[in-house]
Parts: sequence; structure tokens; C-alpha cells
Amino acid sequence: ARYISVARAETRTLLVQSGQAELAFSLDPPSIRALRTSPKALLVTQMLPRTTFLKLNSGHPLLADVRVRRAISLCVEREGIARALLRDADLGASQLFPPSMRGWHDPALAPLRTDPAAARRLLADAGWLPGPDAIRYRKGQRLALNLATFVDRPELPLIAAALQEEMRQIGIAVRVVIGNSSDIPASHRSGGLQMGLVARNFGNLPDPVATLLQDFGPDGGDWGAMGWRNAEVPSALARLAAATQADPVQDAAARARVAAVLQAELPVIPVVWYRQVCAASRRIAGVSIDPFERSYRISQLQWT
Repeated sequence: ARYISVARAETRTLLVQSGQAELAFSLDPPSIRALRTSPKALLVTQMLPRTTFLKLNSGHPLLADVRVRRAISLCVEREGIARALLRDADLGASQLFPPSMRGWHDPALAPLRTDPAAARRLLADAGWLPGPDAIRYRKGQRLALNLATFVDRPELPLIAAALQEEMRQIGIAVRVVIGNSSDIPASHRSGGLQMGLVARNFGNLPDPVATLLQDFGPDGGDWGAMGWRNAEVPSALARLAAATQADPVQDAAARARVAAVLQAELPVIPVVWYRQVCAASRRIAGVSIDPFERSYRISQLQWT
């Protein structure tokens, strides 16, 4: 096997279409549309334990008020973004944990919704009133934020542009900054991050507790909470991680409570879930996707 690292999604697609590659992963929506009718490739999909979300600096003066964070969440058209940009309306994230995370996804949790009018009311309650340019002001300060993201995942800049417009419609001015994925943890550590659009994989380990402790521990994490103060979630996660013997009832209650607090406090705002799409050459059979992305399952492939 030969592994080729290709940064651009359209180039990966061309490699499969031209017969220079048998497998191509992480395709962008235009490539997926082009390959659906390709005589040379098939598309294989798998729901992954990954969520694209807005990482917020909850310690920032403009984002410290939970009403502002809830207003941002209410303006996000999750189903519309999923349908228009990912071509799959089912990927709109109604909560942080996708259905592929059994035991963590809570079907009983009241889903995140879209309500721009309610978002505007929350901002007004928090003292942010529309100015002459339709952007909101409070005590002479303009509600303007930077949103950082990166091109490693081709859908992120497109989603960032959609979020920019949706926030503008409720009176928040957003400047999108496209950089490298390393910029997010770097600006987290420097304290300069205001908002970041990231895709977080919760499936690095079969049990995501260790990842969640990194993201939502007492001091937050590079890819999780920032400037957010909450004792309940880190405590629940620490108990789950330290348990030497499983108690199904207590563990389920702790996981549900973690999901509920994150849904209410919104240190991160879920936008869409993720479905991995792989283009496979028709020259091979037996292609499948590991939902934890730890194996390409090459041993299962056969030449046709």
C-alpha cells in the first residue's frame, strides 16, 4: 500500500477519477456530488463520533454572558447548513454528542433549535441594542467578534461563512479568519481566541471520557472549553474516568448530566455532526470505514 497525503479535496477526487488512487477520504460536497454518478468510483459512508462546533472563549467580555452564547446558538441554521453544504440534513447537530456515540447521545435531551427572534430578545435582555449599522452596541461597545477556522477540513470555511451571515442577521459582526489548525490551540493558550470553528473527534478512544476530560476539565482544553467555569462537569467526568467497577445506572445518569449541562451552558456550540465519505475505485471490493478511524482495513480489500 502507498499512502499519499493530498491537502486539497478536489485533488483527492481527481486521483480516484483518473485511476491514480483506489481510496480517497474526507471529500468536500462538490466532489461527493461529482462522484455519485462516476463510472470509476463508489461512495462509502460512515457516521463518525465527530462534531463540528463553535469553540467560544467564555471568559471574553463579549461572550461571558450565557445569554449571548445562547443567542448565537439560536441563530444557527443547523439543518440548513447540513442540507446546503454537506448535502445531508440529518447531520444538523441537535446536541454535542452524535448518535454514533452510544451511551453519550441522549435522545431525551431537548434539542438545540433555531429561533432568530428569540436570539434577538436574549441579546436585548443582555443590554445589546441595535445600532445605526444594524450591529448591536452596549455602552458604546460594538458586538464584533473574530471567528478562526482552517482548511484542513474543506467544509469548515464554508460553514464559517454561513455562521458569519447568520450572526449578522441578529446583530453580531463577525470577521472570519482562515488559518492553520494549529492556530486554534495556539490562540487558546495565548488567550487571544474569541471564537473558533473546529471539528472534534470524540472517537480517538472507544470510551470518550479521556477526550472529554481534556476538553471540559477544570481548565478547559485546546479543542474544548475556554474561560468556562463549571465544577459539575469536570467532577462527573473524573468520577466516570476513575470508576474501577461500572455501575450502569449511575454512569448513565452522569453521562446524561454532562450532556445536559453542556447543552445549557454552551461553552461550545454544536453545528453539525460528521459523516465520513470515502471514494473507492471500482477495481477493489470489501471497502468499509472504521468509525474510530484507526484502521483503513486494507486486509479486507480484494481486487475485482
